[in-house]
Amino acid sequence: MPLVVWHEHLIFKLLTIDIPHQLFNLLRSFLQDRIFIVKIGNSFSTASKISAGVPQGSFISPHLLSIYINNMPKDQEANIAVFANNTVFYASGQTNNAVIKRVQKQFLIIPLEVTDNP
Repeated sequence: MPLVVWHEHLIFKLLTIDIPHQLFNLLRSFLQDRIFIVKIGNSFSTASKISAGVPQGSFISPHLLSIYINNMPKDQEANIAVFANNTVFYASGQTNNAVIKRVQKQFLIIPLEVTDNP
């Protein structure tokens, strides 16, 4: 399951951690009001807003991703593995059905910000 980092939710999480106000403003500015334009040949698309993801190639982006996923709710019977923008839930059990139930239970408690597309 690809992990989607929604800017507004990440900004909210940045508000909840103890960072200097100036750093918060810098990070918020880094995320907000980003756009992209596609060029094909000599033609350009209209500008579209980027409301999710962390900018690629920046040294701060992996840290922002860590902040975003740091307090993801977790069921005691399932595990979470994250690499880049991919998230995997896994579990073990005596039967396949037990494993399926544990992983499905994890899906029920993850926040909508991970799965919902605004």
